[in-house]
Amino acid sequence: MVTEAPPPGQRAPLESGCAAVTASRPQTAVAFIVRDKFAWALASLRRLYALAGEPFTLYFVDGVYPRETRAGLERFLADKPNVVWIQAHRFLYSNEALNLVAGRIAEPYLFLLQNDVLIGRDALKRLLESARLLGADLVAPVILDTDSGVPAIHRDTAEPVMIVQEGERVFVARGAPAEWRDGRQRVYHFETHSLLITSEALRSVCPLPPISVHEHIDMAVALWRQGRSMHRDPRVRVLFMDAPPLALRDYECPFFRFRWDAARAKQSDDYVRSRWRLADLFDVMPFIGRQQLALRPEAVLTRYDSVFEPDLWPEEIAAA
Repeated sequence: MVTEAPPPGQRAPLESGCAAVTASRPQTAVAFIVRDKFAWALASLRRLYALAGEPFTLYFVDGVYPRETRAGLERFLADKPNVVWIQAHRFLYSNEALNLVAGRIAEPYLFLLQNDVLIGRDALKRLLESARLLGADLVAPVILDTDSGVPAIHRDTAEPVMIVQEGERVFVARGAPAEWRDGRQRVYHFETHSLLITSEALRSVCPLPPISVHEHIDMAVALWRQGRSMHRDPRVRVLFMDAPPLALRDYECPFFRFRWDAARAKQSDDYVRSRWRLADLFDVMPFIGRQQLALRPEAVLTRYDSVFEPDLWPEEIAAA
């Protein structure tokens, strides 16, 4: 069962920049969904309200947030007038959460923001500018990660990737020549950590399958099949906070175990390969094995100063 309702909690002071963000009728829905952890969620929301640069309606999908983080999120959002709560009462895969939002929004654009992503200043404003300028169906930011200890370009953003068909086989090919239009790079493949998509384009590929891996490839090929216009805006940078080794808090383990279940991953991998007749899709199981190392009892944190990670990065996120 899914319900929409304001959460309990006391009102908190408005964050800096919140009034400007929510002052006018929004053209963008923000789908705030869980990826695999919870400790960055508050920092992600604070950045969204302070730095989006554009009005939005927040669709907060509550796929059973743990009590350790719920109270802080509810306090932060209690006085925000632009929040739609979608309570699922069970764990959700990312696509399931996005399906719930897609079925409720009235805004012409949707900004997907996973709860371990920190946006840079004016991220939403600039993505929307690019979408309107190019008439694009989808605009992706530059994704950074912290695998090296400092922000650096994420592996799937580092080089152009094309989707090509040869006979009945489909290839996701690296090393493609870069194509540019008005300073924005054309893309065929993108990460779903964060992106802007028109509501019409999103609905055209919904309902998205409830898979645990390759969901970005599944969506990319579906949109490519439709001939959609997709670009990356190099002005927009977002930081994906999932650098190994993964330091899980004890309260994060149940969802993380659900998210990276090996049997579900294999089923999802087989589904995407078969659906699109993909010839060169990478083997996801070694990645799943690495993720599951975080669940070893000796690796899980049972003592910590706060249930929320502090936002340690400057507003202007730059790659090293």
